[in-house]
Amino acid sequence: MSNFKTKSFHIYPIKSLGGQKVKNPKATLSGFEYDRQWMLVDEEGKFQTQREFPKMALLAAKVIRGRVTCFEKNNVDNKISFKANQILDEKIKVNIWSDKLKAHTVDTLVDEWFSDQLKCKVRLVYKTNRKKYIHKFNETYPTNYPDAYPYLVLSTNSLKEINSHLNEKIGLERFRANIIIEGDEPFFEDTMEDFKIGSIPFKMVKRCGRCIVINTDQETSKVYKEPLKSLAKYRRFRKKVMVGMNAVALMEGNVIE
Repeated sequence: MSNFKTKSFHIYPIKSLGGQKVKNPKATLSGFEYDRQWMLVDEEGKFQTQREFPKMALLAAKVIRGRVTCFEKNNVDNKISFKANQILDEKIKVNIWSDKLKAHTVDTLVDEWFSDQLKCKVRLVYKTNRKKYIHKFNETYPTNYPDAYPYLVLSTNSLKEINSHLNEKIGLERFRANIIIEGDEPFFEDTMEDFKIGSIPFKMVKRCGRCIVINTDQETSKVYKEPLKSLAKYRRFRKKVMVGMNAVALMEGNVIE
């Protein structure tokens, strides 16, 4: 076990959109409740992210009392909402990376709203029976719609180190982590293995490979060269830039410190 302090918890209800800070979240084997429980897909069922559509950064989703509200960050009156347990009977074929799945659609009006925002036809789909085999543990875990693993852990010390290499400072939101922790050294999370928050045990899986999305300003959607350019000089492992640690929960329950 490592000595650390938990700073905050975050969920991103719709993949690649802005999310929300939460208190005492419910940990499940597939991630915090509501985290990446929905995703947008194109007409062929391919998942959509800020990689292809940086302007997705201008949209966000929040879950409050069992209702999901999607809105434009710079114009919160431009919004639409639906019940968190709402699905249509229709199932469509979707794919996220190499996973080919069938997922329920949610609401045609919600599809139209997102299509209007992104200027292309998209549909919102609900979580399905996606699973991830983890070679390190020789076990299969359920997961929603993250790129790979249910949880992402990042320390404030790591962000401070990253910012020390930059002229323009960035925030934690660039890295879309679920669990923000504090400790003594930058990137000390790399050395963590098993850890507990309250009564919930977690286990680290591997470092998280980072893509172009961390270069996208989450308030303006403008894409810069940093921090990926600087990180490549000191955080490259096996030809990938790594920041944060992927993790799994070993049991379910509310995370209460």
